Amino acid sequence: MFIRIVLLINSIEYKEALNEALNNVHERYHSLIQDALIEYEEDRNISYDTDHAKDYAKYMVNQIASLREM
Repeated sequence: MFIRIVLLINSIEYKEALNEALNNVHERYHSLIQDALIEYEEDRNISYDTDHAKDYAKYMVNQIASLREM
């Protein structure tokens, strides 16, 4: 039972994180995040543009680095 509760909490947190990302990241990454949400909610395999995903990763690293500087 404990494992099921932890998995449910993680599931909710992941979905909330994706929705939060849609509200806070540059709109050029929205399609990538929406695909991740669809993949998660519908348990589907989605093919991602590798270059776009790498660009998003760099963007997020820069966002995190800018928070450290505050």
